Amino acid sequence: MVRCFVAIFPEEKIIEKSMEILKLIDTLPMKVKLVEPENLHISLSFLGEKSERQIREIIDKLEIISRNFHSFEVEFNGIELIPNKSFIRVIAVKAESIDGETLRNKIVKFVGGSSHPLHLTLARVKNISNKPKVIDSLSKINISEKSTVNSFYLVKSQLMRSGPIYTPIKEFKLD
Repeated sequence: MVRCFVAIFPEEKIIEKSMEILKLIDTLPMKVKLVEPENLHISLSFLGEKSERQIREIIDKLEIISRNFHSFEVEFNGIELIPNKSFIRVIAVKAESIDGETLRNKIVKFVGGSSHPLHLTLARVKNISNKPKVIDSLSKINISEKSTVNSFYLVKSQLMRSGPIYTPIKEFKLD
């Protein structure tokens, strides 16, 4: 069985900007698990544990979706607190794209899995010792970048003590 998900890996300029934000997050009065720069991604659908046969079927379906989809732009604009400011579990960069949401919905409809609106997770929050300061600091972060998405990936996720290891199984190019 292989634990897997479908994702978009951001362009280098988005990773570099995210690394600046990760450094700031690391200085705030809270305990978090930061996402390693090489693991930054926009999840389109978490598929869970799949057999080799199921993975072949998923690849076939993703091939069809990719052949009928075009490259698109994503706008990274501000910080998002998930699920909300009162109960912060994830700190992410907002990722906005009508085409990206259309792709995400098609994948969930035809392939399955669980999914949330587009975002780029930066950190998972364990606890916060000074929430007003954290919210104030995060609200001052200014990110406004556009990025072109030319492909998406089926990704294998191995959970290790040191953190997850993500390995692309297959890339799906968009026209």
